[in-house]
Amino acid sequence: MSELEVSTCVCGVRLPVGSGPEHAYVPASPACWEAFGLLQTDEYERFGYSSAHGLIVDSYMASHPGSPDRRNRQSIVLHVVGLCAALEFNFGFQERVRLLRSLAHVDYPAWDWQGPPEDGSTVLDLMFPADEKDLLARANSWAASVWAAWSPHAQQARELVLSLKP
Repeated sequence: MSELEVSTCVCGVRLPVGSGPEHAYVPASPACWEAFGLLQTDEYERFGYSSAHGLIVDSYMASHPGSPDRRNRQSIVLHVVGLCAALEFNFGFQERVRLLRSLAHVDYPAWDWQGPPEDGSTVLDLMFPADEKDLLARANSWAASVWAAWSPHAQQARELVLSLKP
């Protein structure tokens, strides 16, 4: 019996090598991208547009830097700022959406990724929550871990939030 071939995504998740679709500018492995899609499907089917959704998307996208594409650099900054706004400034979903829209038309330099969260948290930690409250707790935990992984850029993120805070 042969051993299953696995790959490690830039976010740190280890999954069997997949051959599914890939995102145009997010350097996620096909298996990681599929796991994210399955998580979103489960979330929507069970809870609708849950209160955890923004944190989940920000955490996933901020965990996948590395492409030189302008869209990836912009995505990283926006989603890291989204995490900052939610976790440090208690922005609600609509307030974060307004903030991110106002930042979306700037070409940002690449922010150096120090590596995946030290606690090893990934998209897999959010799979199959017991209920919406469990999903939100897991999303908050993952968001805090991803935010900590971006700590070298925390002050830049805070400044962007404060520059546009009403």
